[in-house]
Amino acid sequence: MLIGREQASIGGTKSFPAPVNGLTDDLISNSGDVHLYADPATHHEKHPVLLADCEGLGGGQNVPRAKEHQSMYAVKCLFPRTLYTFSDVTVFVVQEPRTFQSDVLVNLVEWAYSSIEKAVNQPVLPHLIITLNRTDNAINEEQWDPRTATDMLLAAHQDITQVPELIRIVQGLKLSGHSVKSAKELPECFYQSITVVRIPTKGRYMQIDEEIGKLYNTIRDRATSSHTEKRSVRMALNAEKLHQFMNAAYNHFSENLDKPFDFVKEALQLNPMPHDFQGHMLHLVLAVRNGMSSMGYPNTERQLLEKVKSLLASCMTLVITRNNLTGTIKDLLNSTFRKSARMAFEELCDKWLPCGFESNGYTCCNVRFAHFKGHQASNGKIFQKGPYQPSITDDQFEGWFNGIGAELKKMMEELPRAGSEKDNAWGKHLQRLERFYDDNSKLSHSENVSHGTCFCCINSVPEQMSCLAGIFCAPSVLAPLVIIKNGTSCSSDITPFAATRIIGTGIQFRLGSSQRVLEYALCV
Repeated sequence: MLIGREQASIGGTKSFPAPVNGLTDDLISNSGDVHLYADPATHHEKHPVLLADCEGLGGGQNVPRAKEHQSMYAVKCLFPRTLYTFSDVTVFVVQEPRTFQSDVLVNLVEWAYSSIEKAVNQPVLPHLIITLNRTDNAINEEQWDPRTATDMLLAAHQDITQVPELIRIVQGLKLSGHSVKSAKELPECFYQSITVVRIPTKGRYMQIDEEIGKLYNTIRDRATSSHTEKRSVRMALNAEKLHQFMNAAYNHFSENLDKPFDFVKEALQLNPMPHDFQGHMLHLVLAVRNGMSSMGYPNTERQLLEKVKSLLASCMTLVITRNNLTGTIKDLLNSTFRKSARMAFEELCDKWLPCGFESNGYTCCNVRFAHFKGHQASNGKIFQKGPYQPSITDDQFEGWFNGIGAELKKMMEELPRAGSEKDNAWGKHLQRLERFYDDNSKLSHSENVSHGTCFCCINSVPEQMSCLAGIFCAPSVLAPLVIIKNGTSCSSDITPFAATRIIGTGIQFRLGSSQRVLEYALCV
């Protein structure tokens, strides 16, 4: 009805697919699974509405006509985890409102309860719209208003202590700090909002059209609100990313229904290629954090900023010398690096660092923007209600950035006066880089190789593939190859018109007593 009404309102000759209505009083569903349909009114807009049609919350006990196997397991186990996690709005059609508390509310809450702990760092919860179908035309006029209909339905079912299925869920919520006493408070634990829309029975076709219009407008308003919230936390997915995230979630739940899907972990894998120093700084910090976690560092977040401070300062010396920037170190810090560092720091705190709260052996893994569920462990369990507790606070930025500035000033003063400043800065940087990777050996592992940031200079996109040492940007490959260790050095001068290419496995040099293998890029 929604698709047909909107298609008629926009006109045109294009026919949009719509669900096939079943026969009256037929006990067998026409289809199984979940089918996705386009909304005709928003089909060509920047933010189209997609309508997913599911055969109820239980999938039906009978085999669908289009299937030869029962879809009950998929609908009750796999689909809720995907639909609840990614939907902006859930619309549930009720045929008999008198059974709302004992039947409808139980199904709605159990459906959400089985899914809410199966995703961590979920950007928003879905909105709930309850459609009371076949409403008697003789009701009072004000009851057709969605706000009045919502208040009346929830007020009529205040006591939920008489339903055993709901008591079990309420007790589980109580353990995590939620006090639930009414039919209104219970679904609010799982949905952003609740709206009731009435659809009249046959006979008043103009009113049917009007109420369907209210339903459609409510869906649009709630979807827009959800999208706005996602944009505010930088988790609004375009068509390409939505497809990638849903595929990842479907593959994840197909392999393990009980392990929660982590939005932040998936976002890190799909993180877009950075185009500025801010993005490259963030890529480095996240890689170091992953490496520290792999090495079993306790209090990873608290040590993280100190760990990268010296390397970031060294990378800043490359930016200054490569671009021949003029001015005092203080001026360069404020004019060139402060804004990038501040934005990288804020994004790190808001989007990537988990809450630092711990209780009863559980550690919260939700980040700041996705903490509306409360404290949630990595296994999905919501173990306590409470606000986000940062492991790194905003007021730490100034101290951290001033520390980078002090390191940068010291490094610039240590540069030899003789020779090229750019080459001297590069030679010193290679020494610091080698010490850094010696101290953080896990960072050289293949899983931490970045295709978006050159981990040699932290200032450019990598272009040149190396079989042993990762991927480097062109300026790093073209720079003089100087390694100084144990008082000895070796170098390679490159002619100005040489083309860049890494040959096979390169040439291996064993330097000093450490017997560390380094690969050199050759220009031929």
